[in-house]
Amino acid sequence: MISRLLNRRVRAVAVMETLHISRDPRLLVWIFGLPAILLLLFGYAITLDVNEVPMIVVDPEPSSESREIVSSIESSGYFKVVSWEKEPIVKDELFIHDVAKIALVFPTGFQKQAKRKEMNTVQVIVDGTDNNVAMIAMGYLQKILNEYNLAASMQNAAKSGAAALLKPAITTQSRVWYNPELKSRIFIIPGLMAIILGMMNVILTALCIVREKERGTFEQLVVTPLQKWELIFGKMIPYFFLGMLQFFLVILVSRYFFSVPIKGSFWEVIIVTVVFLFAGLGQGLLISIIATSQAVAVQFAILSSMLPGFILSGFVFPVESMPEIVQYIATIVPARYYLEALRGLLIKGISFGDISHKVAFLAAVTGFFLTLSFRKLKKHIE
Repeated sequence: MISRLLNRRVRAVAVMETLHISRDPRLLVWIFGLPAILLLLFGYAITLDVNEVPMIVVDPEPSSESREIVSSIESSGYFKVVSWEKEPIVKDELFIHDVAKIALVFPTGFQKQAKRKEMNTVQVIVDGTDNNVAMIAMGYLQKILNEYNLAASMQNAAKSGAAALLKPAITTQSRVWYNPELKSRIFIIPGLMAIILGMMNVILTALCIVREKERGTFEQLVVTPLQKWELIFGKMIPYFFLGMLQFFLVILVSRYFFSVPIKGSFWEVIIVTVVFLFAGLGQGLLISIIATSQAVAVQFAILSSMLPGFILSGFVFPVESMPEIVQYIATIVPARYYLEALRGLLIKGISFGDISHKVAFLAAVTGFFLTLSFRKLKKHIE
């Protein structure tokens, strides 16, 4: 049976196919390069651990007790104190500009109550825009404070007797801003918008030029009086309107089916979306010009849009918790900036000025892709 399956003709076909594979360097890259890339991305970038969460400490009357608590929190490695305020007010700007994700607020008279062995209540304010980080950070903080309570109770028990062991040193009162109920859909839907719009526009546009080449109709476009920019923008316009239709559909579904708020200006959301769409269209157009077949175009479009969008945009996993080299790579992912802008406009209600630098980056990406597409498009028959 095996000898019949491996007869001369079967072996000849196998050898021929092996030669075809070995002579196609692009196919070899897909065979060996893609698994390596996936292993690196999934192995290093994907993590549910949260490290160095930026924290604000509000302490109207700094004391040795409060410093000891903050020191134990910061030494855990889960939190990083970025600001120590004496004014008993948590500044909203620090959360809006993503300077901090969590605030620890000590009450006035904390030291006096601590010395009298009375129970203290420490307030915890969490940015609920990213419910994953919020829930994990609150869990870490509660664990650290519980350990502090246990250590303080043991010390009191040694000095005052076993009854003091039952009295916790401090308690916490938590508040979550922007997403009080920590609903995951408030966090997920803006991310899905960025993934859907980014991926679909890149993939669809990636087929527009290469499809003409495969069908043999590209030569007809080449001999027309059309200039390069006319051909490029003429190809992009239909896909732009398709992208806007997708955007309005997703907005309607997210608003009326999932109750995702729109706290900022809807017109500002549209402006950011338009810039992001053109960035994706430019990327897809460049792929379509360079690709030799529709299959290659689709594969490269998926690799360059879907995977970075899911893994490196902060959609599921916080970029700040990734290795430093992966964080540098994430700085060039357009979906990351669109996602941050969406969450800010929809959930936090920030102004356009707060995200202007993100829009500027998306505009720069658009210009880069369109310029490169213009140079790569050859308006003649080879």
